Amino acid sequence: LREFVSDAIQEAGGALVSTQDYQSQSLDTASSVGLRIQFNGEIEHLTALLYQLESARPLVFIDEITVTSSAAQRRIKRRIRSRGVETKRSSRMSLTVKLDIFGYMVGSEI
Repeated sequence: LREFVSDAIQEAGGALVSTQDYQSQSLDTASSVGLRIQFNGEIEHLTALLYQLESARPLVFIDEITVTSSAAQRRIKRRIRSRGVETKRSSRMSLTVKLDIFGYMVGSEI
C-alpha cells in the first residue's frame, strides 16, 4: 500500500512528505492495512490522486482527509516565528493534504 500510494502521488505531481502506519478496523474475514499520508501539491494533484485511489484494485478506502491551503499555513508559521521559534521553509505547493487510507487483505494476500 505504501509503495502504491508513493507512486500514485509522484505520478499525480504531488510531493510526498510522510507516511505512517495506522490501525484501521479489520473485518472477520479480512485484515485491514491502514496508512496515514501527508503530501504537498495543487488541487490538480489531489484530484489525480483521488481518481487513482478510486480506481485502485484491490480497493482502497479513504477514512479521513484534511486539506489545508498555504495561506493558512503561512499564518500559523508567522505566529510561531513571532514567538521566536524558527521554522523550516516549505515548498511552494499551495495545498497540504493529509489522508488516512486503508485496504483489506484476505487470507494468503497477507
